[in-house]
Amino acid sequence: MDLENSQSQNAGQRATSCDDAKKKSRSPFHPERRKEQKSRKREALKEDLAESETSSELRSKKPKSRESFGDNEQLAEFETSLNLSASSAKSSGDPVNASLSTLSSVGRRASPSKKIICDGAEISDFRMKNVLLVDKSSFISKLASSTCKSFFACRPKKFGKTLFLGFLREFFLGNKALFEGLAISEDPSVTWEKYPVIHFDMTDVTGRDIAQIEATMKAMVLDVAREMEVAITNAETLPPSSLFLQLIKGAHDKEKKRVVILIDEYDYPVLSLVNNQEVALQCQSLLASFYAMMKRASSRGYLRFRYITGITRFCVCDFGSGLNELQDIDFDPEHNYTALFGYTVPEIEENCSAELEEIAHDWNVPYESVLDDLKKHYNGFNWDKHGRPEYQVLNPYSVNCFLAKKAFDPYWGAGRGIPFWLKSAVAKYNYVALAVNFDAPQPSCPPSLTDLFDKDISSEVISHSLWECGLLSKTSKGGFFLTNKETVKAFQKSILNRCKKLRRSNISSLVQSISESLARDDIVAVFSVLEKIFHSFPDVVRNKSRCHENEYPYHLSIYCILRMQSDTRVGPEGTAGAGRMDLWIATKSTFFIIEFNVNKSPEEAIRQIKEKQYYRWSEISVPGGQFFSHRKQAVGVNFETKSGGVRVKTLVEDLDLSQLLETASE
Repeated sequence: MDLENSQSQNAGQRATSCDDAKKKSRSPFHPERRKEQKSRKREALKEDLAESETSSELRSKKPKSRESFGDNEQLAEFETSLNLSASSAKSSGDPVNASLSTLSSVGRRASPSKKIICDGAEISDFRMKNVLLVDKSSFISKLASSTCKSFFACRPKKFGKTLFLGFLREFFLGNKALFEGLAISEDPSVTWEKYPVIHFDMTDVTGRDIAQIEATMKAMVLDVAREMEVAITNAETLPPSSLFLQLIKGAHDKEKKRVVILIDEYDYPVLSLVNNQEVALQCQSLLASFYAMMKRASSRGYLRFRYITGITRFCVCDFGSGLNELQDIDFDPEHNYTALFGYTVPEIEENCSAELEEIAHDWNVPYESVLDDLKKHYNGFNWDKHGRPEYQVLNPYSVNCFLAKKAFDPYWGAGRGIPFWLKSAVAKYNYVALAVNFDAPQPSCPPSLTDLFDKDISSEVISHSLWECGLLSKTSKGGFFLTNKETVKAFQKSILNRCKKLRRSNISSLVQSISESLARDDIVAVFSVLEKIFHSFPDVVRNKSRCHENEYPYHLSIYCILRMQSDTRVGPEGTAGAGRMDLWIATKSTFFIIEFNVNKSPEEAIRQIKEKQYYRWSEISVPGGQFFSHRKQAVGVNFETKSGGVRVKTLVEDLDLSQLLETASE
């Protein structure tokens, strides 16, 4: 068997495995899928890996260039041995070594991994040979055949909304060839019919004032009209909404078919103006009249299908009747679309096992270890209306970047996935960490645009907004939690580090006091300054964040403030011993292990540090750890709220690690 046939057989085995699962019509979350496919895929992957290793060994036996041989006789001898080795493998029936006969004389490696596309690709690029594409085409047939013909999808940035919209466009254009080999091409119930498609990318609508915004909207409509060869009249005098209705009617009359409308990032024009409330509200009114044309066109029988995406539900309520006919995919009564955006764990194993096996081999760790770490970093996103854990998905952008770069970094959370409007709102409208209520119930209706500009915004609205943006995930009991390791870092960077609840005139002196206290390793003085800061928070903020019940709001705020210190390292919730320390601070000479509680005592916090053995963290307890030579101190902090306001009591105790570790071992 040559290499090409071997790879074809492996690909055939994977395709058969995938087809069997699809025929059973199971949910992509069904746990049985992994069990059914695991043994087959492992055998195929082992064969691929064996070919890869053997070819690598062969490459290492041959010098990189002809000049590295002493003379032609040595070169001829080497090439003869290479040919004899391949011939011998063929005659012996060894399928792995026999495949080497198809390699060039340099012993090229036969890699089973696919090309990974992370950014900036066309739809056709994903259909090229050996390019990673997780097949979501079955959702297209569900949407197209649904009794509902108007859909809305809300997901964070970089979750595949635009890519899926592109595939929807090609489907309604009747481009069947593009879907060859995908699930939808094998669905006999699907009818391939060409429709006129109006596709708007609302990120093209920009401007600093309403006149510029209106001009870019007109230009967008006219560009699509020229592409579809639809005549538009009175373009200079009519508003964008009238041009949109002309375009719909013109496309319908020209093709004698109902029109498909696809709109990407419907809320971008408004959210990009979060720093200018007056223009944002004017833009909201302009977009409301624009989107209202779809309802008018639908009532006249012009429309076949509508599909609109965005990153928030803020504007759905504010845009009036134009969008109130849309069916939110997260609440669709016919189908569950939770897996439409993002990768499920079975999809990862079905499509990316070769890449994960290769990484595991390069790192010299088990395959399961790589998969588990992948889930810890990028899994946990959940938009199921009940927050059921079996409907969690992984971040597709971060997974793709990890497979391409082979490193666990916060690709999405580093800034690419956090929307600009959220960062701006945090900085200007006081979306403070203190106001995030992780036990907040979901609002009875989505927040409105006016909520975004409300300085006394409720904790429920903040939590709901962070959930839509992907920073929080929902529990089955209705609360929220930080989704994974990546979102924890994103929360710290994009939310905590941008909080501005205190006036700048006060911040400079307070931060300077904290800096001077840390330079002296005087942690008690640090918390005395922090107590003054907590007193400056309004009662409404303390009440909404339940500061009288739990220490988490203080925890986040302290972390945010201490991150301002350039000569101090600080970390939240470090795992050590039998639990997680609330906070650690490292100055140039001292390492502080900090435990918080509310309305208890600092002595109890110190006792917990010792009982849970937080000092066992390898960075401080093992020779070679970055803080091993530091002096270690346990810090118990109690926030007293019963008497009104906030009083901070702090107790510090030196830790003799050698004695503690010896006592613990006994």
